[in-house]
Amino acid sequence: MNRAHRSRRLSRLLLRLPLLGAAACSGTPGSGPQQEAACTLERQAVLPMELRNGEVIIPARIADRPASLILDTGSEGAMLTEQGAARLNLPADPRGTTTITGTSGTIRANRVLLRGLELGGNEFPPELVPVASLSPQGEDNRPADGLIGAEILSFFDVDLDFPHRRVTLYDVRNCSGNFLPWTTPYTSVTLTRTSRNLLLLPVELDGHPMTALFDTGANRGRVNRSAALQAGVTPVQMNRDTHAMERGVGGNVVPSAVHHFAELEIGGERFHNVELPVAERAVPQADMLLGLPYMVTRHIWLSYATHQMFIERRPDATIAQ
Repeated sequence: MNRAHRSRRLSRLLLRLPLLGAAACSGTPGSGPQQEAACTLERQAVLPMELRNGEVIIPARIADRPASLILDTGSEGAMLTEQGAARLNLPADPRGTTTITGTSGTIRANRVLLRGLELGGNEFPPELVPVASLSPQGEDNRPADGLIGAEILSFFDVDLDFPHRRVTLYDVRNCSGNFLPWTTPYTSVTLTRTSRNLLLLPVELDGHPMTALFDTGANRGRVNRSAALQAGVTPVQMNRDTHAMERGVGGNVVPSAVHHFAELEIGGERFHNVELPVAERAVPQADMLLGLPYMVTRHIWLSYATHQMFIERRPDATIAQ
């Protein structure tokens, strides 16, 4: 994509900032009755997806240099690692630290100026972002440079094709209902979009209605202790469950007890004998996290524009344990 095209795209993104996620139609004053605008889908980028150490990695450019970023729908904003900020030579913010609050707790972090961010040729304006360590490295020792969250992703509708390891970004306007270009059957789920652009979906755990945070940055699901109690799990049962420790942003440790739930229902699909950690530290926005084990065998479209999630019906899709 040439620089003139990128510049025009940046101008469109800046114009959309005050209307984040709104699909509004406007008419010319004095032009008579307002005409309903047609639903339009404009593909903005196709990015290869890599699953690395339980994380969704996509390519990007930062300050005219290649970078690798975690795609994290459960994070409100962007973040860089110390190694990534240093490698990309990003200037530090001299005004002090900021607070990061997530599902693993709260930490203080320095900030740098994230400048020249591009995703598939789509440019974003500079912004100050925190610098913190992410989850520990696994078998693959190639660290990501940071992550992007809902603040950036919500400019688009995001097509997550896990079976084909591909992420497609769409500009969606004036659409509603089942508007996808897919040729295969799919199910739609109505989402709740928070004020910070996180996406929550309705689920049922052991027959109890709950809300789940759709979190591509979580390598496992997680249930709040209070929600597990509402679903009928007793403290005695949790004490008998296998105890574990999970690490999050900044090295915070989240204690949990791994429990086997009889049934989890998502989008009309029911899964039996599902293993989920029950965490002492709560997910603040929802009752539970829905993480990668559910996603990795599926083709999912997240519509920030219409507050819907679409799930391709695949007979071979499962929940990875």
